[in-house]
Amino acid sequence: MSRFKPATLTINYLYVAGLLFCSLTAAAMDFDDLPAYYPEHFNYVGHVDRLDIARRVVVIEDQLIHVPHGTAIFSRHSQNELISSLTPGTRIGYSIQGGGRNAVLLNAAWIIPESLRIPDETRD
Repeated sequence: MSRFKPATLTINYLYVAGLLFCSLTAAAMDFDDLPAYYPEHFNYVGHVDRLDIARRVVVIEDQLIHVPHGTAIFSRHSQNELISSLTPGTRIGYSIQGGGRNAVLLNAAWIIPESLRIPDETRD
C-alpha cells in the first residue's frame, strides 16, 4: 500500500500545478483581447441584478433600464446577442439614454469578462 503514495503525490502535484498555471494565464485580459467591435471605453460599467424578459427590463446596479426591441447586445463571440444573455451577475459595459421624467433606455450593452481590467475612468 505504501508504494501507491508517490503516485498519489504526483497526481496531487500535477493537479495543483495545473490550477496555478490556469489561474496565472487567465488572470487578466486587456482591451486588446476583445473584438474590434468593442469600444475603447464604456459610458457605464456594472453587473446585471435582475432581468425581466417579458417586460423587457433589466436592473443594473439597482437602476431600472428598459431594453427596446433591436437594442444592440454584444459578446466576445457575437455582435447580435439576445436579451436573455443579460443574466444576473453578468458584467456589462453599456450606454443609456433618457432619465429624469423619461424612462431610461438601454442603447447598447457589451458583455465584459470578469478578468478584463478596466481603467478607473470608465467605471460607474
